[in-house]
Amino acid sequence: HEIFLHPASKTISPANVFAPGKKAGDEWVNRMGLVFCWCPPGTFTAGSPTDVPGRYSDEEQRSVRIDQGFWISKYEHAFSQKVAKRGASRKSIAQHKLDPMTMINHDDAKAMTRTFTASERKAGRLPADWYYTLPTEEQWEYAARAGTTTRYYFGNDMALLTRHANFADKTYYDSVDIFSNSAHRTLNDGTTKLAQVGSYQPNPWGLHDMYG
Repeated sequence: HEIFLHPASKTISPANVFAPGKKAGDEWVNRMGLVFCWCPPGTFTAGSPTDVPGRYSDEEQRSVRIDQGFWISKYEHAFSQKVAKRGASRKSIAQHKLDPMTMINHDDAKAMTRTFTASERKAGRLPADWYYTLPTEEQWEYAARAGTTTRYYFGNDMALLTRHANFADKTYYDSVDIFSNSAHRTLNDGTTKLAQVGSYQPNPWGLHDMYG
């Protein structure tokens, strides 16, 4: 498993001063220590070509315009941040404080963003026309592609995926876990199950873990 050193984040404003970004990849850290990257307005082609292996029928290509720029989290939420509730029956498999948070349902995540918005507006740190929310499907794909048009943001070679994502790989297959039979037989990202957030290379806009 390769280790990558990432340069320290350079933010465009202090945590108590909210402002839109100016260019793709600008960063801002809020008062809770969550790092965000700026995604500027633009257009992109969503979906996948018909010859992509594993393509689903609902991935028809279409042109999408993003009219308003938005901030999106640079990393997955870490286990130590505890920014959302988990049901008693949904035990997280995360153990290390930097493991990604797991077993969070959609309603809990939406409630978390509403809490962020209310507390930040009350403190005067968030303008009235901005709010925290989960990204739409189109916003997420736009951010994940980061201005690229290849199969992956790093190109078309699937073998390079091991540098960018934690997925069901040979290490997991060799673990003989109950679900491991579906894992890849040769590609190896070096981690059996969870990888700590930020363990892999970011995309061109500075976002980590957009695959896997």
